[in-house]
Amino acid sequence: MTFFKKNFSWTLLEDHLLQFSMLKYGLNKWFKISSLFSLKSRQNCNLRWTYWLSPKVKKKTWIPFEDFRLFFFQKKFQNQFLSIGFFLHRNYLQIFYRIFFYNQIKKKYFKNLEEKIFKKF
Repeated sequence: MTFFKKNFSWTLLEDHLLQFSMLKYGLNKWFKISSLFSLKSRQNCNLRWTYWLSPKVKKKTWIPFEDFRLFFFQKKFQNQFLSIGFFLHRNYLQIFYRIFFYNQIKKKYFKNLEEKIFKKF
């Protein structure tokens, strides 16, 4: 009896194979693309392409203008990270962790700032 190890992490070779198969088969042929991988489903391939390997997704460092746009879209869409990521061309995890990063800074450095300001008045 053979047991297969479920490996959900993507290797570099699989990433390259997914990119090559996207060039060959196109964007909507996920069944053909997933048949090249033994343990990956259509949904796994689609999500990997959409949120990580697609050339539309930025992987560079954040610039101040993007932070400004992030706060603008967060006020508009609340915590809908996928919607915000669509406008900023980033994946939802990048949006989530950037907002989490700023919330941690706010808690650490500015937790008593409002109390100090309102005590003066």
